[in-house]
Amino acid sequence: MEAGVWRQPPKRPALTRLEGIDPVPLAAVQAAIQSRSRPPWTVLAVGGELDAVGAPALRQAVVAAVSTGGTSLILDLTGVDFIDSFGVGAVVGALKRVRQRGGELALVCPAPRVRRVLELCDLDRILTLHDSLDTVGAPDDGCPTDTVGALDGSRPADAVGAPDGNRPAMTADTLPPADPAPSRVLIEIPARTEFVSFVRAVLTGAAEAETGMEIERLEDLRVAVSEATTNAVEAHLHAGSRRRIRVESSLADDEVVVVVHDSGPGFNPEDLPELPPPESPERLLHESGLGIPLMRMLADESEIRSGAGGTDVRLVVYSSARRSRK
Repeated sequence: MEAGVWRQPPKRPALTRLEGIDPVPLAAVQAAIQSRSRPPWTVLAVGGELDAVGAPALRQAVVAAVSTGGTSLILDLTGVDFIDSFGVGAVVGALKRVRQRGGELALVCPAPRVRRVLELCDLDRILTLHDSLDTVGAPDDGCPTDTVGALDGSRPADAVGAPDGNRPAMTADTLPPADPAPSRVLIEIPARTEFVSFVRAVLTGAAEAETGMEIERLEDLRVAVSEATTNAVEAHLHAGSRRRIRVESSLADDEVVVVVHDSGPGFNPEDLPELPPPESPERLLHESGLGIPLMRMLADESEIRSGAGGTDVRLVVYSSARRSRK
């Protein structure tokens, strides 16, 4: 291992079934983090995807930096291609660790798709989001003033997703299949986190090829699908289930419908705890629990039905043109 570089250990290729296609080998997306000194800061330059597979590498790098006295950290996310709630949780964990030691955390995230997820998770209310390393430590650097509220229910009226009161009821019923559409994708995967990136890549790629969906909406679909599929994987792992997770999608010109089915023990969506407001010190205690609220905001329609037979999550993402007609 070269000095100052943390890399995810290689994952063994496995098999995935896609309807109508023979099983193909798949290797997990790797994440790498490079550390360098920029006094008084330690810079951790992150590359790859910060999801359930990549986020642990960031956590390990932060622990290593803090343990050697680096309490003023810059997380440079310029090289990050994707982030979901697991990546956000790793950032929150980094902030908590440096603040516990009287340090400071700065965040560089020029990519709009990464910044959008961080803003929806309220990170811009507790950290300044920098466009480049050059602005870190500038004279006007201080507490953020933007208030793009999200997980605390204070998001603006034009934010994406269903109304805050859309809380599905507990039921053992199975959701109806995705609405009929010209194109359909069916994927079955083992309950392993390294397959989540495959699911989101296939569905986003199919939506880009078959629909008129704009890039911003495709990115919303990508993150929402990642959250739903990762939750399904965790449900199977928790239950020790060896059954495959089923992801079905139908594609129309102005919407994409996705249904994720798992065979886990089920849960009551009404029992999900509410997160403290961003300005509360208790918010830093919550490195997890961000996924379902984020998924609900990114999808225009979301429904969770869960019971003893498993959980179905149904997501609908509209094109921008359709959203403007509502």
